[in-house]
Amino acid sequence: MPEKKSRLEQQPVVAKAEQEPDVLAVPAIALDATMSGKWKSASEASKLGFKLGPEGGVTKGGVEDFDVVLKMNAAGEPEQITVVIPTVKVTTFNSMRDESVHGAGYLNAPAFPKMGYTSATIKKEGDKYIVDGDFEMLGKKAPVKLEVKFAAKGADKGKNYLVMVGKSSLDRTKFGMASDSKIGDNVDVTFEVEFRK
Repeated sequence: MPEKKSRLEQQPVVAKAEQEPDVLAVPAIALDATMSGKWKSASEASKLGFKLGPEGGVTKGGVEDFDVVLKMNAAGEPEQITVVIPTVKVTTFNSMRDESVHGAGYLNAPAFPKMGYTSATIKKEGDKYIVDGDFEMLGKKAPVKLEVKFAAKGADKGKNYLVMVGKSSLDRTKFGMASDSKIGDNVDVTFEVEFRK
């Protein structure tokens, strides 16, 4: 995937060289009523990555294209997040492996062309938000929690933008996939979404 430029000037601090930075280790911005309304993600400026597997056998991947809609209430606080991911846009950066990932044993893209997330509740906790909702994959839904933080805002070419970063984790076996210790069952997800309005 092409590297997508981030609006976040201060990148997260890495504690140790072998560790990846915590996507939430960035300063949060203040939200206000001017941010109320519906925001839509800008695909070219947003990224969603994932990894799974045991130490020494970690598989990394990403989503090449996805849509997120963010609804902010009258006070400018988040009240709903919905995500739609075209299944074939999930990649592990290896075309032969992706063929298997998109096949019947895993994501089954022909039968289930989309997957997605819908929030149920969003609660503020310190400078971040805890989002509870359902992720749907392979025609099955399971509860998934997100941790998100709003990290940048501004205007560019006449449009307002708002950047949300976050992370989550889900158990792929909850959606009907077979457990496999070599591949890994828990998928760790990180994202940086730029919304525009």
